[in-house]
Amino acid sequence: MPKILIFLFLFSIQNSLSQEFFQILGLDCDNSELAKNSYAVMYDSESNSNGKIQNYFPLQSIGIYRKGDVVEIFSAKYLIIPTKKGFIYGTLSVEESKFDASDIDFDIPEGTYKLSSSITKPIFFKSKSEIQEFMNRQHPTFEDALRIDYEKISFINPNFYQTMGFESEVHGGATWFNATEKTNIYPIDWQGKISNKLTGYLDHKTKNDIVIQTLKKMKDYGFFEEKITPNTLLPWSNSINEHDEVFFEIDFSHEGVKVFPLTLLAGNSARSFLAKGNCIENPKIYNDLHLKKYKKGPYSEDTVSFLSPDKSTKVEIFKDKLIITDTKTGKILTQQKIKYNRIISSEFAGKKNAKKWKEQFDK
Repeated sequence: MPKILIFLFLFSIQNSLSQEFFQILGLDCDNSELAKNSYAVMYDSESNSNGKIQNYFPLQSIGIYRKGDVVEIFSAKYLIIPTKKGFIYGTLSVEESKFDASDIDFDIPEGTYKLSSSITKPIFFKSKSEIQEFMNRQHPTFEDALRIDYEKISFINPNFYQTMGFESEVHGGATWFNATEKTNIYPIDWQGKISNKLTGYLDHKTKNDIVIQTLKKMKDYGFFEEKITPNTLLPWSNSINEHDEVFFEIDFSHEGVKVFPLTLLAGNSARSFLAKGNCIENPKIYNDLHLKKYKKGPYSEDTVSFLSPDKSTKVEIFKDKLIITDTKTGKILTQQKIKYNRIISSEFAGKKNAKKWKEQFDK
């Protein structure tokens, strides 16, 4: 064999073997009715009163390991989050208390509620044995409750995590109950500025422009038919110029994330909801939160693409499948069916830490 062909052959083998990485993907796969709908589900639901949920695994981690042309895929029924201080493990905690009429000072029809309160919040552990023990003994009912506080993780990275949810409470007033959709942000290992409000990062004029653009998308309120100015009155509220309830939401997109503004608007009675605006292009909020801004690519909103640190591998996630492709040859290395509601995390380890991350799924 000619020397040049031997060299190319050996180079090809060495190059193939040098490709090594591990990716941990976090998925929201909660199919309880509460997770899939708004706050109203707790007051007009008929399908959640069938006893306890025996296996409540609302979150999932998928591990993708590539070494050369060999790809392995792993799975865990909880979140695995790598931080600078080591791995932490997360799921949702549900605390339910039975209905007790003595806790309230007004009358409600007998048998209307089976729970006085239902609280769903993220919970984290420092060992896999602790979280597995917790999940084995958690059996929520998700029945109608008098008071509800619900938060599910919508985005998480080693620095912070964000939640989406709602709060509601039945009372004796004419409006019967109040409910407010909400989003919160919590630090994990954060040293810089962090704020749940978009107005913590952008000036007042930009905030007004965001609210105006949000309203233009809301056909149900008729704003698209009129000229909107900062003096326009919001539904059951003050003017745009006086309104500061603007937050943000982080979504995974093509090789990065998108940040969307959320404007908290009042509805009828005592209900408030978060209206989603257009993607923010201003790089300041991405830089302040240490987020990788998305790259525009020929992908639909239903497809998310991740590129490995050595750029050898593309991981594409569709609505029902995961496809892993070698970027140099275009060859599909493997694919697998998946079922999820939302991607909530993605972290990569290069060759140095790939085996260490793999151990999180192996043990």
